[in-house]
Amino acid sequence: MPALIRQPYPVENDKLIRHWANEWYIDNGDAISTLNRIRDELFGNADQVHALAEQWAANTVIASGKQSITTATTNLAGYWQGPAAESFGSWVGSNGGGVLSVFESNGAAMTDIGTTLGNCAAEVYNTYGNAINAIGQCAGALAGIATDVAFNLVPGLNVLADIDIVDKVSSALDTFVTAVAGFIADAVKQIGAYKAQGVTVTAAANYGFTAVPPPGALVGYPDKWWMESQQRQ
Repeated sequence: MPALIRQPYPVENDKLIRHWANEWYIDNGDAISTLNRIRDELFGNADQVHALAEQWAANTVIASGKQSITTATTNLAGYWQGPAAESFGSWVGSNGGGVLSVFESNGAAMTDIGTTLGNCAAEVYNTYGNAINAIGQCAGALAGIATDVAFNLVPGLNVLADIDIVDKVSSALDTFVTAVAGFIADAVKQIGAYKAQGVTVTAAANYGFTAVPPPGALVGYPDKWWMESQQRQ
């Protein structure tokens, strides 16, 4: 599973956007709300979800169990013959509901759970990263306007005389709000799809995991087993 890195929150860019959004002749409450949402809510517990997904991905119990059974069955076949041995081999087999096929299907369901968790976490990381980039782009646009602002203040009033500059500031803030809203809407839609997939996987986990079937009756009869070199009496 690829590593996910959370971008640091751009405190200085946040301050710059808040400064302009709070100016009385701008008064863009949506920009302030968007900043608050990114800073306080957007990332959520994605790091915990990602850590859980990594734990699922790193779990090798089913894979190692399958390998151990395969090795043991191969070794057994080299020494034992007879109807009980044949019944045992069919029971372990990878086709028709045998032990190995059960491990295979249950392992696939386990993998799906980890994949769903990982996809949800990645979507949050990506959306948060896009929002952070949007903050940087907005702050960059506002910084570029700052020079014009210095030459267009009404003396003693601290009010912009050039309405075009006010429009530029408002446009930069509105673009920021719209972009972040779009990122979040796309993420919600995608995570909704992952959640639907997760419900299906959870249903499989609760009701679809296959139990290992009991071995055939012949396996329990010692006289139905014999060594490879033993002649049947």
